[in-house]
Amino acid sequence: MGFEKVQKTGQGGSTNEPLISLRKSGGIGINSAATKEYLPDAEFVHLYYDDENSKIGIKPVDEEDNNTYKVNMTESSAGITPSSFMKRHDLVPDVTTRYEVEWDDDEDMLVADLTAEAGTYGSADDEDDDPDANEE
Repeated sequence: MGFEKVQKTGQGGSTNEPLISLRKSGGIGINSAATKEYLPDAEFVHLYYDDENSKIGIKPVDEEDNNTYKVNMTESSAGITPSSFMKRHDLVPDVTTRYEVEWDDDEDMLVADLTAEAGTYGSADDEDDDPDANEE
């Protein structure tokens, strides 16, 4: 048997692709590519869930209200902590899981298709060290 190139899995690392991570802690990480391209000045977002199509929508809004989530910005990425939302829709993964995102012009929001996993990070036994907390 000849050599086979090993595909790196379960690691952080840099990517230019806009991604979100559903964290096993119940949070959502937004990598630097997605933050810079789609949410550069976002302070608050509304969350949407399409159960039939397994999609999450993240819509930036200008003002805080009873349904907003605060965006926690770092120098290079962002995160939100919608733990109740994640639990209610059974979206908390055993392992932090990444998904590619696209901007939906019709809905004016960032959309992640949860049927199209882009990778995982760590293991179910690890602490929730999300690579989106560091620059992707």
